Amino acid sequence: MQRLNIESSFLDLVVHKADDDICSVFIVCDLDPSYLSSTLEFLNSFSSLKSLSKTFSVVSIEDFLSWGLDFNLSAEVLCLHLSLDNEIKNHKLISDHAFKLGLKQLNPYNSLAELCDNKFLFYNFMLAQGFKQARTCYLEKNSSKAEIYSILDNLTASGMDSFLLKPCFGTESIDQYAFKLKGFSLKLDSIIEKITMIQKYDSVLIQEKLEFKEEYKIVFLYDNVFSAKALSEKILAFCLQLLAAFKDYARLKSEFMSDVFSIDLLELASEDLVILEANARPAGIFKCVKHSYYLGGF
Repeated sequence: MQRLNIESSFLDLVVHKADDDICSVFIVCDLDPSYLSSTLEFLNSFSSLKSLSKTFSVVSIEDFLSWGLDFNLSAEVLCLHLSLDNEIKNHKLISDHAFKLGLKQLNPYNSLAELCDNKFLFYNFMLAQGFKQARTCYLEKNSSKAEIYSILDNLTASGMDSFLLKPCFGTESIDQYAFKLKGFSLKLDSIIEKITMIQKYDSVLIQEKLEFKEEYKIVFLYDNVFSAKALSEKILAFCLQLLAAFKDYARLKSEFMSDVFSIDLLELASEDLVILEANARPAGIFKCVKHSYYLGGF
């Protein structure tokens, strides 16, 4: 797929608006747009099926940030497919520029993205909303060795079987490590080493590693949910409850609610449901479309 030509896209958009009243949604990315071809195909097919009157196309972040304030057409922006080393920074840049242009954003940064990107903020939000969470401890970047040892001692005494180390703002499981408490003292040096390595650039979460019977990747899109696996009524009710909590958060922030996001959901042996991760910039949407459900009708 070639990079979207901005001048021709403007012309096409003017024609569409005049003839068909179709809203153009620009997916802004900073990686090779050809990898979004399957996602584009799905989104445009979904729009047609649901009569959304939207067309999805791709624009690079460089081209998007060059758009001036005289750009006043009724377009929308979706932020996807960003390089991991600048993902949060570039999402903020895109979101800020879209706000200046007066464009609606399908996943504005100051709504769910900042909540999902900060794993400890998300953890506390979920607890406050009554959602079950894996037990989690937080270590600041500048935590002392004494503080680290104290938390690890408390975990050992808590009866926790195994745990994960992860960066608070991490993505794609980068620098995430799992440890069993069996033989804990023998692994202590390695655990301390991993924690201090992460602390060079981020705060650290020490999180209980949950045993589960099923894991689901669920994509939320315009009050619909998609999954590669069939979803039970209990899971759909959970999704509806989560969507209501997120909408309340967006109202509290005086932001638009994100129309696109995803969650990684664990179903435990106890039948409890726990969100492992939430992502405001879901990748590989087209992989999760085998089963679809409309939450508005649930």
